[in-house]
Amino acid sequence: SQALRLDPNRGPDPGEHCPLRPTHISSSMRWTYITNHWDRRLASLDPEIRERVLRWAAVKFSVKLTQTEKPAARHDTRKESEEKGELKESSSFNDFASLYDATNATTEADKALVVGYWLQVTKGNPDWTGFSANRELKNLGHGVDNITVALGQLIGLTPRLVMQTHKAGKTKQAHKKYKLTNEGIKRVKQMLADSAAGGSEDGGKE
Repeated sequence: SQALRLDPNRGPDPGEHCPLRPTHISSSMRWTYITNHWDRRLASLDPEIRERVLRWAAVKFSVKLTQTEKPAARHDTRKESEEKGELKESSSFNDFASLYDATNATTEADKALVVGYWLQVTKGNPDWTGFSANRELKNLGHGVDNITVALGQLIGLTPRLVMQTHKAGKTKQAHKKYKLTNEGIKRVKQMLADSAAGGSEDGGKE
């Protein structure tokens, strides 16, 4: 049978020290015991204190520490591609006339949607007023009779294509601010795609 002896350094925590251990311990077992002991000791310390202890030990015993690089943050490549694609698509129109012509907007609601896309996505405004939207349309000769009604139609759809973000005052004439929803932006992109597809078909027939 193997001879055992009582460890005089036994602590109050039975999991920290083994009260009984072999009389003769091999070198590998001894280092395993020491390593496990200090692993538990260091694990119980706060991260900042643990780092200070390890740095002190490295200086004390002339050991060079290597800095472990943090893993690079994961990027959503699909989202980045979509954002780059959206930026490229919106920046491909240098003026509102080009964008408006590319959508083939006919109804007043469509006109309001397209001009909102121009002000919000292409120009980078977080929101915009009905007045500024209709001014852009009027400059092209395509102003709507009542921009508030046209925007109201887009707000009333399910899903909503436009949402109201602000209203200054309580009267009907109060300045309101709007923004396209994600669905509204998708609708304009679909209008552009449909128009481009229709143009390709017409070109092929010629």
